[in-house]
Amino acid sequence: MTRDKKLVADFLASKGLRAEEFSKKEKAQSKTPDFRVFNGQGQDLAFYCEVKSLSQDEWLDKQLEAAKPGEIVGGSRPDPTYNRVSKKIHEAVKQFDGVNPNMVHPNVLVFVNHHKDLGVLDLRLVYTGEVITDSGRQLAIFRKFSEGRIRDEKRRIHLFVWIDVFNGEPNDFRLYNLDSPEYLDRLCDYFGSDPASIRASKG
Repeated sequence: MTRDKKLVADFLASKGLRAEEFSKKEKAQSKTPDFRVFNGQGQDLAFYCEVKSLSQDEWLDKQLEAAKPGEIVGGSRPDPTYNRVSKKIHEAVKQFDGVNPNMVHPNVLVFVNHHKDLGVLDLRLVYTGEVITDSGRQLAIFRKFSEGRIRDEKRRIHLFVWIDVFNGEPNDFRLYNLDSPEYLDRLCDYFGSDPASIRASKG
């Protein structure tokens, strides 16, 4: 088990949940997420969970390593942040669909973030396509991501958890999918959130 998967398994255990990895045989037969998650020590399946790590962007570091002495590297490029987050969501949905195509159980995607220039706001921008100004106005300037290839896929994930691990104790943030609310009460119960306040946040 990788360090990030262990971190997520421990995080889930702190909520009274038990994460169990898929077997090698199961992984060989089809795509799978990282964990089946059970409620307590019993065999009641709570949800499926995929872990996606976000590390430091190594684009410039790789150029520097390959550069000849005195060679200038770098340059401008589109911000890769939103494409990275969008790609992780796309990959996770394929893995969830390998075991849970009819969404009989909830799907939970956990981002483990090691990059100080990334934050849960970047996930929200990719998911909603909107940025909220200081005045409270919503500007739909990121729709190319929210309404791109993940437009339908993102609704197949019922909860996004974002864990920052670069500043002391890990901090977690949650984004519940209110476009597919059928599992909201159950997931709020598992993670200690108030479903009424979550629903009110959409209004």
